[in-house]
Amino acid sequence: MIVAWGACPCKGWPSATAYGGFDLDKAMPPSFVAHHEVNGQEWIKPRHPPTRFSKEADMIIKAFGLFWREDEIEWEPGSGKKGVFRLLGRCGENSPGIRVADFRTQRGIYILYNEYGAYYVGLTRKQTLGKRIADHRYDGHGDKWDRFSWFGFHQVLKSVDSNGYHHLKAMPEKQVVSPSFVIADIEALLIKAMGLRNIAQMKFANADEWTQIKLDEIEKYRKKVSRRND
Repeated sequence: MIVAWGACPCKGWPSATAYGGFDLDKAMPPSFVAHHEVNGQEWIKPRHPPTRFSKEADMIIKAFGLFWREDEIEWEPGSGKKGVFRLLGRCGENSPGIRVADFRTQRGIYILYNEYGAYYVGLTRKQTLGKRIADHRYDGHGDKWDRFSWFGFHQVLKSVDSNGYHHLKAMPEKQVVSPSFVIADIEALLIKAMGLRNIAQMKFANADEWTQIKLDEIEKYRKKVSRRND
C-alpha cells in the first residue's frame, strides 16, 4: 500500500473550457484535500475530519401536531385564569407513558387550512405559536381557516410543571445541523402538512407527533398526568 499526501488535481474532470471556464480543472486547496493511493487507486480525502453531528443537533423539527381544530381550543377560559388559553397536546394515551404539553410557547412553522386545503403558511421567530394562531382568529384571515398544523423547533423536555405538563426547551441561538437531516425533515414536513397517504411516509429525524387534546378531554388527561405527580 502506497500513501502519499499532497495537493490533489481533479483528475478526470471536464476541462474548464468545456464548462465555461469555471476552474473545474484546478486543484482544490491543499488545506482542504489530500491525495493518497491505495493498491493503485487514487482517492481524495479531507485533510480535516468531518464535523460530527449529535442526534439532537441533527434535528430541525423537535415536535409537531397535525390538523388541530380551531374550535377545540378554549380561547377564552374565563375569569380567574387571566385569559390564558392553552394549546394542549398529548403523546400517548394511558399512564405511565402518556405525556401532555402546552405548546403556546412553541416556535416554528405552521399551516392554516380551510375546506379546500392549505390556506396560509407562517413562521414564528420572536412571537410564539399561540400568539400567532390567536391573532389569526381576528386578522384578515379570521374566517378563512378552521384547522392548523404546526412543526416546532422547541424540544419537549422530561421535566414537568405543577400541572404535570412537560416543559419546552429553550431554543439555542446557534445550532449545527446535518444537511442530510435538514433535507429529510423538510421532505417529511411537506408530506405531513399536505396529508399525503399514497406515498411512502417520511419520518422526522427525531420528533414525536402530538395529538390535540379536545375540549371535552382536557379534564380527563389533566387528571392522568397530575395523579402521576402526586
